[in-house]
Amino acid sequence: MRIGKFLSRAGLCSRRGAAEYLKENSVTCDNQTIDRLDFDVPENSSIQVGGKTYDISKTTEIYLLNKPPGYICSHKEHRGEKNIFRMLPKGTEKYYFAGRLDVMSRGLVVLSNDGDLIYQLTHPSFSTEKTYNIKVSRPLSDEELKKMTQGVWCNGEKLKAKNITKLAKLAHYQWVLVEGKNRQIRRMVESLGLRVTDLLRLSMGKYKLDNLEAGKFKKL
Repeated sequence: MRIGKFLSRAGLCSRRGAAEYLKENSVTCDNQTIDRLDFDVPENSSIQVGGKTYDISKTTEIYLLNKPPGYICSHKEHRGEKNIFRMLPKGTEKYYFAGRLDVMSRGLVVLSNDGDLIYQLTHPSFSTEKTYNIKVSRPLSDEELKKMTQGVWCNGEKLKAKNITKLAKLAHYQWVLVEGKNRQIRRMVESLGLRVTDLLRLSMGKYKLDNLEAGKFKKL
């Protein structure tokens, strides 16, 4: 197995970030320093990084979390801020998460020790559908809804929804994205001079929030 795939499976970095990881860390296998991406890790071998031994015999772990408002998605602790990893079991602090929700957004966050799995959920090339229920500061006109699916330019980026469905409550909508760029829905709505007053992510690909309570998680 190539070292990039090994590092990703071990939960140390994404496969795409393997080259940089090898530059920044002393990675060895059987006392041999690894500095090339074409290095093949022998079957049933382990690697050493900073005095710790890693292998990929462990099963891939996946957690679904219902993030409440007020929590940040970050691997770094910031003073005065609440981190999503406070709600998760000890040992998951280095797990990757798919789709960073901003502090006031809520709903599904997918976490895993498998970097490849998270990469497939988040990279635009895979066109993974992400579904959200949102509330806007006022109802959107049919023309505004059409504009959101055709695309709007925000700071040099074209942002668009795959589709938008009106919900029963006034000014409530279900949005489906396949891009998932930073604060995408909020930025699109703000381009109309409006604001999102509530944002709930319901699903990412095959992973769904279902009846998971706010602040709770489940391991798949």
